Amino acid sequence: MKKVLLLIPLFIILLSGCSNNDIYGTWEVVDNKNGLCPVSYKFETVVKEEKKEKIIQYLVEMQTTKKKDDLYKGSFVKDSNVYHIDYGNSFTSDQTLKVVDGKLNVYFYAVEKLCTYKKK
Repeated sequence: MKKVLLLIPLFIILLSGCSNNDIYGTWEVVDNKNGLCPVSYKFETVVKEEKKEKIIQYLVEMQTTKKKDDLYKGSFVKDSNVYHIDYGNSFTSDQTLKVVDGKLNVYFYAVEKLCTYKKK
């Protein structure tokens, strides 16, 4: 009986580490009064199998305004705390992405701007 009682706190501690603090999914901007933040992001991982080899792609979609034409698609690589995002011929961007209290904070190094997003 004592072993069971000792296991319960252990499971609680282990499960608390399983919180969903990753960037994957669709995010929309919380406050964009100045119009300086992209309106939404979508992060996903795609696994393809080519010639018996698994290829993992980390994909991103960024919508800068609500217009359909302002959708940029690319891929990203995480290097320490910085995400290097490549939107193909359009541009590249280095950003810090961090989920805090269920919200995604995106810091844009090039313009020194912080934008906050909520999960859609």
